[in-house]
Amino acid sequence: MPKKPRAIVLGGTSPHIELIKKLKRRGYFTILVDYYDNPPAKEHADLHIQESTLDKEKVLGLARKHHAELVISTSVDQANVTACFVSEKLDLPHPYSYNTSLYVTDKLKMKKRMLDHGIPTSKFILAESFADFEKSDMQFPLVVKPSDSTGSKGVRMVRNLIELKESFSEALEISRNKQVIIEEYATGQEVQFDFIVQNGRAELIMTRDKHPFKGASDTNPVLQSTGSTVPTVISEKYITKLESIGQSITDAFLLSNTVMFLQAKVGNGCISVLEFACRIGGGLSYSMLYNITGNDIISLAVDLWVGKNAKFKVSKIDKFWGTTLLYAKEGIFLRIKGLNYLRETNKIVKGYTFKTKGTVIGSGVTSNERVGGFLLNAPTRKMLFERQNECLDKIQIIDLKGNNIVRKGIYNNSIYDLKKSKNN
Repeated sequence: MPKKPRAIVLGGTSPHIELIKKLKRRGYFTILVDYYDNPPAKEHADLHIQESTLDKEKVLGLARKHHAELVISTSVDQANVTACFVSEKLDLPHPYSYNTSLYVTDKLKMKKRMLDHGIPTSKFILAESFADFEKSDMQFPLVVKPSDSTGSKGVRMVRNLIELKESFSEALEISRNKQVIIEEYATGQEVQFDFIVQNGRAELIMTRDKHPFKGASDTNPVLQSTGSTVPTVISEKYITKLESIGQSITDAFLLSNTVMFLQAKVGNGCISVLEFACRIGGGLSYSMLYNITGNDIISLAVDLWVGKNAKFKVSKIDKFWGTTLLYAKEGIFLRIKGLNYLRETNKIVKGYTFKTKGTVIGSGVTSNERVGGFLLNAPTRKMLFERQNECLDKIQIIDLKGNNIVRKGIYNNSIYDLKKSKNN
């Protein structure tokens, strides 16, 4: 019996469960590299090696030792850097060069290149010490972020000097290169646009409105999302412009074949690109794209990674879809109660659990406190939000002590006024 080709998957996140399953169907022996001892994708891989995905030389050594024919990460920013570094060294397939991977994951390099190519984004400075901010003319509110962090780690909104000093110290501690970006907070509705880039052409396949926390506003914002609604209801002029920006990003960063999404704020005639990523979004993104557009985004991402022609479709979405992210209070996670019932009674399309039993949940409201979510649809947005509220009443997040630690009171659907959004 011929030996299976070996694929190293970097990062044991929930979306990589599907990646591992699809690689197995393609005949690969899958090796998961993840620093944690029990990441969500561990039980699905043929082998788990407990090492950091950020240690490029260590992963390079593992790839050589195991004679890997593929090193891949479809859903983790910084792991993509390692994957491209190793693949370039070993002449393995990869979607873009190691140098490009630095520009599409390092927030400073990204911001500079966007400005150089006329892509609208907020004013910012790079700070290595608090004195760098004191010499600037930045106006509150501000967003503070490590220049090289993964996803939303260390990203905070601040409204005054006290908050800025605290968040700056945290971001500086997280940053590996000890550099922090401070940018002016962009107002408006946050949206996400998902693209497939093939042969240098960016094709828009899905749009969505991001849901802010209840009580969030331009003067008191919370940067995390409680979910999203598909499709967006912003005006056609914004959609057309953001499609064009997607192509501008593709050209500016020399992208040829990759999945990609961008996040932006729109309103009052203005657009500000927050950031983009050459990967599949976290959380429920892969499932949303499959269920809503019919595109198997993980299979497409693998095809693009290995240089195959990716066959995808762009189709009109004829109903409203919503994702709801479930946040927990502080505790040790056991399980989510109610998701199976909601699926069995057809209240939701799918339910998801992101955390494994025994995961320690902190006291904040960051992406680390997201423990699961669900996907549903309805003929109208109004009905969608009504159904979401009905489902939330059935959900409990149980900790190891038997307590319900679900975080309630964070969902706000009333802000989505269709007429107002279209007139923005």
